[in-house]
Amino acid sequence: MTRRSDEPVLAPTSPGTRYGRLVARERTRKVGHSWFWMFQCDCGRAVERDDASPRQVARGGGAPSCGCARKEASVLRSMHKSEYQAWMNMKDRCGRSTRRGAHNYVGRGIAVCDRWSGSFESFLADMGPKPSPVHSLDRIDNDKGYEPGNCRWATRDEQSRNTRRNTLTEKIVSDALLMKSHGASTSYLARVLGVPLQTLEAAISGRNWKGVTAPDDPAAAIDLGIALVMAGIAALKAKEESNG
Repeated sequence: MTRRSDEPVLAPTSPGTRYGRLVARERTRKVGHSWFWMFQCDCGRAVERDDASPRQVARGGGAPSCGCARKEASVLRSMHKSEYQAWMNMKDRCGRSTRRGAHNYVGRGIAVCDRWSGSFESFLADMGPKPSPVHSLDRIDNDKGYEPGNCRWATRDEQSRNTRRNTLTEKIVSDALLMKSHGASTSYLARVLGVPLQTLEAAISGRNWKGVTAPDDPAAAIDLGIALVMAGIAALKAKEESNG
């Protein structure tokens, strides 16, 4: 098999060689053409592995372990289900050219950075947990991809009031089309999104922003619906306080 140019060159296994969390201790036996080694995992467990197995994982950029890393990842994902779903949705938006609305992401070159694309743990470490259920993953600069420094957890109100979003963006139009399909009125959407009514009407009717479609992700509809309801309640409270 030909090695890719970006794959790391690994030295032959010897006592003390480290592959991810595994450190080679001693060679134990040979089966066919393969040597088996006893490895010590960072968690303290000793495991016997075919020499080729951890090398292949490490060569592909992974971090071999005795199995503890996989268990830890499973626990982490179960503890942060909403953040994990946001991570999966992010990768799906940027990874499927056949997905409805792909022109908003794949077609514009919007991608997920290498650090996040293969590691939910790295994504969560950089982003932290969602502050509340109404927060969603937001790109600060709509022309840049998903990467540290360009993403945040934000409410719909925060996203619409961002000074970099004082005009319509594809995301706002896409979200408006989604909620419009679920029965929200254009006047209500314009109010909670902080967009002039006539501007939003022109975008939804297709006179402007042609080709923008609503996302087909059910989770996005639920998150957006909650965010818009909360924004509407906040707007009503503010109106009552100003009148009171």
